[in-house]
Amino acid sequence: MSIIDEIEGTKLKLFNGKTIELVEIFAVDVEDLSVDFSQQAALYAYFSSLQVWAERQLSLAKFDSEQTYAERDDFFRHYKDKRDEKYTEAVIRSLVIRDDRYDEKEKKRIQLEYEVNLLKSLTRALAQRGDMLISLGAMTRQEMSMTGMTMRDKVLNDLPKDLRAIVKNAITKKERDQV
Repeated sequence: MSIIDEIEGTKLKLFNGKTIELVEIFAVDVEDLSVDFSQQAALYAYFSSLQVWAERQLSLAKFDSEQTYAERDDFFRHYKDKRDEKYTEAVIRSLVIRDDRYDEKEKKRIQLEYEVNLLKSLTRALAQRGDMLISLGAMTRQEMSMTGMTMRDKVLNDLPKDLRAIVKNAITKKERDQV
């Protein structure tokens, strides 16, 4: 069974009928990171589980292909033996590889390998997206902290001198208590 039915531009159409727009998945709203933070783990888990499922399908397809190869190999050897024809390993291999049944199994295996590799790439990209979100969050937090300090200093400077000393002392005491 194929996991990805079709790739059309930046859209993936999955086996279950679901269409995934890759641009939407990887887009980040830098103005509101909370949405992206909340969705990141679910997206990563979804594509990771699809990848694992695809890897299982690939393993089954490889097994099926090897089974078909063995069956067709046996068939052609018996066929040649019944006709008293001499054959080499290369002749039997050539007959099996050109066999429609084996060819069908190999095409399925190759398609599943492609899909597994595509899902691995998407999973790696989502991991990188997660790292980027962490960096953006840290940068945003730092900017907010710096902005807050600047605003605090402006408010303090606008206060009368005697009140400014009292507030600064209270802020310093509060910061010491937090440590």
